[in-house]
Amino acid sequence: MKTVIFFSFILFLVSGCLQEENIKLPNTGYTPKDLGDGLELSTPELENIDESVLQSVYNDFYDEDKYPTIRSLLVLKNGKLVSEAYFKDDHDLIRPHAIQSATKSITSILTGIAIDKGFISSTQQTVEDFFPNYVSGEKENITIAHLLAMSAGINFNNDTDTEKMINEADNSIKYALSFDLKFSPGSGWLYCDGNNQVVSGIVAQTTGMSLEEFGKKFLFNPLGIADYRWERHKDNTTYGAVGLWLTPRSMAKIGLMVLNKGIYDNQRIVSEEWLSTSTVKQNPAREYGFNWSLFLNYGVYASGHGGQKIYVFPQEKMVIVTTADSYSANWIFLNNIEQIANRIRQAG
Repeated sequence: MKTVIFFSFILFLVSGCLQEENIKLPNTGYTPKDLGDGLELSTPELENIDESVLQSVYNDFYDEDKYPTIRSLLVLKNGKLVSEAYFKDDHDLIRPHAIQSATKSITSILTGIAIDKGFISSTQQTVEDFFPNYVSGEKENITIAHLLAMSAGINFNNDTDTEKMINEADNSIKYALSFDLKFSPGSGWLYCDGNNQVVSGIVAQTTGMSLEEFGKKFLFNPLGIADYRWERHKDNTTYGAVGLWLTPRSMAKIGLMVLNKGIYDNQRIVSEEWLSTSTVKQNPAREYGFNWSLFLNYGVYASGHGGQKIYVFPQEKMVIVTTADSYSANWIFLNNIEQIANRIRQAG
């Protein structure tokens, strides 16, 4: 998909010019299928989940009047997929889906892998170490940690500047770093797509591979994820904030790897140290780690516009994945989804 088309389509949909598709499939339950994709299957009963809660949630999600934008819900407990359903299109089972800003959490994982492997020294390295010609003054003090924690202070407005970075900028990294500071690095919160474009550039510069290529080698291939795509800027920099398409089951595999402290199928993917660091509070003004949102005291989640979520609840040994219409502005649904995830967590 070409970059200009990609972002123009986002704007078209977000603006509300395109009507949401309000067609749900018949309710056929939520028993998962064996695809031979490495995910072990089980049942709510065997994993001690209150099935009445699951039944209620799935019934609501099949109801197009209650949740018109929801597309899938997967629940995993004790490393096993116990329930899944696809509410609008059966092909969503195997078709990659735009996960929007949940991409940022994947960028965080890949940054940790790059540090684990010695390509990047630490999160305390500054942007000046990599792009000295693009920063000056106080911006020289911005670290990788600041970029990942949304505390860099770059006054980049996602509502307007992400579009310009994607469609107009010749050099996406230079553009992302071109803005004045809204606050001193490390002292506040500003959710900024430009931060992760810079991180993508750092990974590419240090590893000699684009973020997508690095991810394929060290994350997607080891997890058995083959059907995905990750868009990139015309300057060949993979988008670090958005642009990744994964199947819901691939999202679940990533959640399982995080739940298992960096291990998947008995293989170390990323260090436990990195996950311990990146999934605790790193921003002074928000409950936010390194591109992970913190869920009270219960766990963390990756979050993308429209309802693309990967919840990880360590105490309950549970992962919950949702996908929804990627460009939806249905904020009623978005405001409820955390409560629904917490309800499922408590049922397990």
